[in-house]
Amino acid sequence: ALSAPLATDFELSLEPEMLRSALSRVIFAVAGVDSTNQKLSGVNFLLEKNVLTITACDSYRLSSEEMSLERSWPMRSMIVPGKTAVELSRMIVGATEPILFSAGQQGGRAKFVSGTAALEAQLMSGAYIEFRKMIPGEDGNTQSLTIGAEELMAAVRRIGIFSESYIRLTAQEGAGTLIVSANSQDGEAQEELSLENGRGRFRTAVSAKFLAEVLRSVGKTQVTLSTAGTATPISLRAEGL
Repeated sequence: ALSAPLATDFELSLEPEMLRSALSRVIFAVAGVDSTNQKLSGVNFLLEKNVLTITACDSYRLSSEEMSLERSWPMRSMIVPGKTAVELSRMIVGATEPILFSAGQQGGRAKFVSGTAALEAQLMSGAYIEFRKMIPGEDGNTQSLTIGAEELMAAVRRIGIFSESYIRLTAQEGAGTLIVSANSQDGEAQEELSLENGRGRFRTAVSAKFLAEVLRSVGKTQVTLSTAGTATPISLRAEGL
């Protein structure tokens, strides 16, 4: 059955490759539908002036991407179901024409159009988390390092075999190398990687699975990891993103 025409209050024209890339870098952080906070099972599309920010968070990881728009719009926050975001990312693979994104009133429906294909879904009700308060400020991060994402991901996968939980990332100030290590019942495994640059002594522990998923999403680029200390969140920023 055909749905009734969608009454919209805005329509954005989005570059397909930019949208596909942004979605690929945030979808991995969407919480499951059984999450205690149902809003985290969706992807937040935040419209602010001439920027569209796409964000996902599962309470352990948060990923956010910004897309510049041609004109300014009133602020609008929408939560698109995670399943819909996955379907959208598949629908626009190989698209060359702009993706049209429109939505109705708060709590209404959203529609994405790519050529002759269209995807429509009910927006999730309620307000999304204040995700910007969860992103560590760069001013407080006294430790940082820059390294190739693919090189680090390969090491994390290999060392992660020896640990079911966390791996350690350690770099001494001025050493120019990063040591990726983990302990297991069979002993300790470690690899040494060359750094592009670093600031201060770097030492933290992180889930191998979570870190590999983040690194896989950014592709072939340099990434900068920063933190304020061992027991504080890690911020990962990809070069050029």
